[in-house]
Amino acid sequence: MVVKPSPLFGSKSRARAENTSKNGSHAAHVSQKPDTCIKKYMLVLCVLHRGGDIEDMRIKNYLKISPRLASSGQPTTEEFKLIAEEGYQVVINLSMPDSKSAITEEGYLVSSLGMNYVHIPVPFDAPDLLHLSLFSKAMDTFSEQKVWVHCALNYRVSAFLYLYQRRNKKTKEEAMHYTLPDWKPDENWLAFLRMCEDKL
Repeated sequence: MVVKPSPLFGSKSRARAENTSKNGSHAAHVSQKPDTCIKKYMLVLCVLHRGGDIEDMRIKNYLKISPRLASSGQPTTEEFKLIAEEGYQVVINLSMPDSKSAITEEGYLVSSLGMNYVHIPVPFDAPDLLHLSLFSKAMDTFSEQKVWVHCALNYRVSAFLYLYQRRNKKTKEEAMHYTLPDWKPDENWLAFLRMCEDKL
């Protein structure tokens, strides 16, 4: 498991951005022109629009599970920027580094956006109990933060989130709410799920 902490937030550009978000648009403070109200109105429209941006981006197999947990297939570089803007603090990646959709230096990208990064490469044809144990520890560690979990298609993630919820005493029906609705595990994954549940 690779964990990369987020960089410090103390850059001048970030400080200016935070001051702007707290005090209103920068233009409203430095300009006394008649169109100030229009600028404020446009700023409000932009803020209101941001709430639907994740859905608008159509991130592969995106599933919002709760206010603090979402899952998906592989996000793009631009989609990671959006994920950060939506307030997510942690990204957990279960994809293999040689996946066709993998992003080179994803850990650096995520960390540069101010989020923590955890990489647990899970071979699609050979998941094991150690992978699940590492994933469970990561979920426990960041249980109070806003977490985004992804793999290539949200299939590995669906299995691991299901098992994590079963470990936390959720019923099978309750745990299924944490999985992609159209996820249909193959025989290999069904065997892995049965083995893990037998050990719970």
